[in-house]
Amino acid sequence: MTETAGTLSDMISIDNTDAYVARPEAPGSYPGVILAHQLFGLTADVRAAADRIARLGYVVIARTSFTDQNGLWCLPQLPRAAPGASRSWAP
Repeated sequence: MTETAGTLSDMISIDNTDAYVARPEAPGSYPGVILAHQLFGLTADVRAAADRIARLGYVVIARTSFTDQNGLWCLPQLPRAAPGASRSWAP
């Protein structure tokens, strides 16, 4: 567990993928935010953004969209995972 100016944060594992969790330092019940990362994964910038949101009074989970076993799963598998989805990304 790491403390960053008003927040507590830690790396955890969810279904064998890494996730960063940040929450306000004060005990209590807080609303939650799921933070999606950009193309480069769960970087220091994403973790810093989670910390900033946590300082505003939210529990933040930023889960990586990359896995060691399957590579990138978020975008390439989306069309196949959606029921009735076509293989095209055209709007």
